[in-house]
Formats: sequence, C-alpha cells, structure tokens
Amino acid sequence: MVEGTMGSHHKERSTKMGKHNTLCAGIDTGKRKLDLALTSRQRLQVDNNPEGHSALSAWLRKHRLKRVGIEASGGYEQAVVRKLRRERFVVIVFSRDRCAPMQSFTCSGPKTTRSMPL
Repeated sequence: MVEGTMGSHHKERSTKMGKHNTLCAGIDTGKRKLDLALTSRQRLQVDNNPEGHSALSAWLRKHRLKRVGIEASGGYEQAVVRKLRRERFVVIVFSRDRCAPMQSFTCSGPKTTRSMPL
C-alpha cells in the first residue's frame, strides 16, 4: 500500500463491477417449429407461424425476458425475428458458422442428415 492511500480494500467509491445477470433465451429454428429454452426446465415449443410467434412473444414477456438468441436457419427465422424486434425484444441472430463450433464442443453432431446420396 502506498503511504497516504486507503488501499484496494477500501469500499467507499469502489469502482469494482457489481454482479450483473442478463437473462436471455435461445431459440432453435425449424421449418415448422420453434423450440425455446430459458433453462433445462423452462422450455416452450410453438409453431413457426404468426400464431406461434405471438405465443412466443407472450411467453417471453411473462418470463420478463428482453433478449433472445436465434440461429440463422435457411431463412426460417426471419419472420419471428421481425416480429420480436417490432415488439422491442433484443434479438441476436447467430450464423451457422458461429454455431458450428458449439456442436463439436457439446459433442453433438448436426441435427439433420442427408437422405439422398450426393
């Protein structure tokens, strides 16, 4: 400690960052369904259509969520992203390239397989 200073343990006017928790949900996009997860126990599945998007929005509001992440999935995510952004949710769209490393990290492979030979 430098003479004349109060040291790093002094609490008054501390500049240490407080603990902040940003609650957000993840949406897995499919052609027909949207799967949303907040925690392993708090999940929702809705149809990927206007009625399902409204139900999703209501569920997010009910859980006081303002931020969601969604994987870009061949354009199937576009309508729900527009809907949620119009309703002032923060929507982060992740490209497949950014999500791919996560598949190897979690030891799960791609969720779709080719049914036709190349």
